[in-house]
Amino acid sequence: MISINATLILQVVQFLIFVFIFNRLMLRPILKIVRDRAEHVDNTVKEIKELERKLDEMAAEYAFTEIEARKKAVEEKNMLKTEAVTKANDLFNSTKGEISLIRSNLDREIQLQVEKVRPSLKREAENIVDEIIEKIVGRRIAA
Repeated sequence: MISINATLILQVVQFLIFVFIFNRLMLRPILKIVRDRAEHVDNTVKEIKELERKLDEMAAEYAFTEIEARKKAVEEKNMLKTEAVTKANDLFNSTKGEISLIRSNLDREIQLQVEKVRPSLKREAENIVDEIIEKIVGRRIAA
């Protein structure tokens, strides 16, 4: 059986003093550290979530910018290609015209040279024919 006497009261008072001192010296600082750490972890989690959100926004913006840049590059490429084809066709057509002009000039020049040389060639051909006949017949034929 438990008897209530001064020793029990003294032990209860000592226990309450111990709990008070233990609370002041150990539990409050530890609980404060635990609360501070929990608050720090919560703030870090919030900061991580905010940074992830910003990262997602930046990734989406980067992807959009990249798509726009690719579209613009394709448009410029097509425009430059069309421009180059047009210039090439113009150059080809102008060169073709120049070639036709040069060819017609050369044809006229060749025709003129042929007309100049034809009489002398006709005389030379007649002389060669006369010589061949003279050699075959053995005498000169008067025309």
